[in-house]
Amino acid sequence: WTFNTPQFYWSSAGPISGKVCVQWLEASDPHTWDDNYLCSEQDWGLKWNSAGPIDGMKCTQILEASDPHTWNDNYLCAPNDSPLTFSWSSAGNNCGGHGSVHIHEA
Repeated sequence: WTFNTPQFYWSSAGPISGKVCVQWLEASDPHTWDDNYLCSEQDWGLKWNSAGPIDGMKCTQILEASDPHTWNDNYLCAPNDSPLTFSWSSAGNNCGGHGSVHIHEA
C-alpha cells in the first residue's frame, strides 16, 4: 500500500466524478439509498455488503438500530492488509475523535 492520509467524502446524490466510490445499498430499504456512495481520492479496495461480512476482509458493521429495513447485516469492508480501520456510530461523532465523515441520507 502507498499510504497517503485518506480523505473520504459522502454523497447522497450518486458517485462523485473523479473519485473512487463504493455504493452503500440496502435493497430492502424503500428510501433512496440507491444513490449513496462513500468516495475517496484513491482505490482502497473497499466493498459494501448488505448480507453480512465478506470472508477474507476486515469489516465494520454499519448498524442503524432504529431502522427496521434490515440494517443489522450491512458491512463496509477493507482488504485484510489495508492500513485503514473504520468505526461506525449512528449516534453522532462517537468514533474516538479520529477523522470522520458525516453519513446522511438527503
